[in-house]
Amino acid sequence: MNRTHHTLVSRHDEDETDALVKYTYRPGCPERGPTYDCGGEPAEPPEVEILKVTVGGVQIEPTEAEFGAWTTWIMNNHEPEEPEYEEKVW
Repeated sequence: MNRTHHTLVSRHDEDETDALVKYTYRPGCPERGPTYDCGGEPAEPPEVEILKVTVGGVQIEPTEAEFGAWTTWIMNNHEPEEPEYEEKVW
């Protein structure tokens, strides 16, 4: 599912401008230990894919620094749309 993040962009010593970052987020999963019928599965880290960045309705190409900063911010601050459910043990 596509998500959005509002941020500010400043290039070429200009004033900061509002930017809209459209991205997808996959939360990953923890390592799963071995079970009777499976040898276990390694952990998968969360993934962020930045799809498009627009400033004033015009698509721009982010710099490496912007890309890294936005990816880090999204990884640390992403809030799931649906509540996370804990696995119940009966």
